[in-house]
Amino acid sequence: MATSTIQPPAISSRAAILVGIVALALIAVRVPSGRASEWSAKEICASHVCRTITANARVRVFRATDRRGYDIVFAERLPTHRVREIDFPRSEPITATVLAGSIVAHAVRYASGTAVLVYVEDLQPGHGGEGGSWVAADDIEAGSAGVRNLAVTASGSVAWLVEGRFMDPADRKAGPHPNARAIFCASRQTGKPVFLAHGPSVSPAALRADASRCSPRRAS
Repeated sequence: MATSTIQPPAISSRAAILVGIVALALIAVRVPSGRASEWSAKEICASHVCRTITANARVRVFRATDRRGYDIVFAERLPTHRVREIDFPRSEPITATVLAGSIVAHAVRYASGTAVLVYVEDLQPGHGGEGGSWVAADDIEAGSAGVRNLAVTASGSVAWLVEGRFMDPADRKAGPHPNARAIFCASRQTGKPVFLAHGPSVSPAALRADASRCSPRRAS
């Protein structure tokens, strides 16, 4: 009894060429990322909406977005325009941002309203893992303004003024807390934040000096 073998349909040479072209196109498509050193700010901003967050003569920090949900923050090195992605929150409100040389500091008030953090990052190439983060104030209550004023040095020391209802570091009692202001500073050397001042009339006028002189032994 003769048997028959069903052969798969042959792919025409035209279809094979088309498949090859599509495969090459897919390989060539890349998503801009700050970790890919070949990308420049000009290439990213040609196809995304870019908004500057802060900038100085050495670095521009900008957010790139589009209608499809793309939302990444980059550090652009000037004048080369090379970029790398930096770890900014995508959905939490940033209340303050400041640059000193290649050091960026920013403060975040989380949507729950009960956490406020200060972050410091070194934007120099190869320094992505350097920096730190600190709780801006203990036991902060929902509805507090958070950190509105920041100062940072080129060595990575930071000082901030936090405003709202939070625990007085000099009189640590359970809440509810009165509305007040406080100044702290921190660095990699201090580890924990250093409390400097507390009260309703504390001023941010000397924050830069506070950051420069921050040390574990300094206190109000």
